Amino acid sequence: MGENIVSHIYKDGYTRKNIISMITPVFQRQDIKGLFITDINIDDLATSFYTSERPLLWRFLSLYVTDNATGDKITFHRPALKSFTPITYEERITRYYTLHIKLDGIYFLLAIFWLIALYVGGTWLLCRYARKQLNRHRSLSHDNMTDAMTGLYNRKVLTSSLERKIQGLLNNNIAVTVISIDSDGLKRINDTLGHAMGDRAIQYLGRALAQSIRKSDYGIRLGGDEFSLILIDYSLIKSNEVIARIQDYLLTIDEQKMVAFSYGSYQMAAGDTLAIALLKADELLYQHKRNKYGANGSSR
Repeated sequence: MGENIVSHIYKDGYTRKNIISMITPVFQRQDIKGLFITDINIDDLATSFYTSERPLLWRFLSLYVTDNATGDKITFHRPALKSFTPITYEERITRYYTLHIKLDGIYFLLAIFWLIALYVGGTWLLCRYARKQLNRHRSLSHDNMTDAMTGLYNRKVLTSSLERKIQGLLNNNIAVTVISIDSDGLKRINDTLGHAMGDRAIQYLGRALAQSIRKSDYGIRLGGDEFSLILIDYSLIKSNEVIARIQDYLLTIDEQKMVAFSYGSYQMAAGDTLAIALLKADELLYQHKRNKYGANGSSR
């Protein structure tokens, strides 16, 4: 075959469409044997360049060819929206024609917006997942340190972290008072009224403790009928107000008047650890019981 001959763009007399004709001679040795004539519809060029894998890109492309001899311009694809053109490209596809490709700036704005939306959405989902996991961890931690019968803390709350917090308060001259509390006559309630009533007595006392302290304080069920309160920014004298509130609250919920308690209050001093404070509060509790019930300190 010989060299292709390409026509200028012209309107076909039969189809009335703008076309380009390509003539390709066929030779055998030196003799011409025939011609291949191909008509290309300019409108069909859009199909040839269509970016099927990137439809958004196609919506903002501008495609046209120019006749290098006459300067005529044939546009075969226009963008859906038109603003500014940051990228242009042109290439001579034959000696007669130059292909022009332009990409509108709206495409980049949409692409950037999509990336920002993806980033924001991904960040939001990540934060939501992290918050869910954090809440789950807090819930598990809270459940692990919560007494199921009373809703107070259990002894697992007595950690080194709490110790550091209390030492920091003492170093800043903030009063911390520890109160040991023990239910009176629980064995008698269990023996005469049954263990269900004994459990109810513990629940009543636990509820009274919870309702009588602040969120910044610690109400702890150590086990059985033994409780402890850690009161933040409460002096020894002021802690008597908490005892009075507990007694008043029990009067409203314990209609059978079966719940009574003894207590020992100790205000921590510089150098005291929480363990020392709990021991000293226990000693004062037993002294209170002995004063109420005699030498053995038992209410039966």
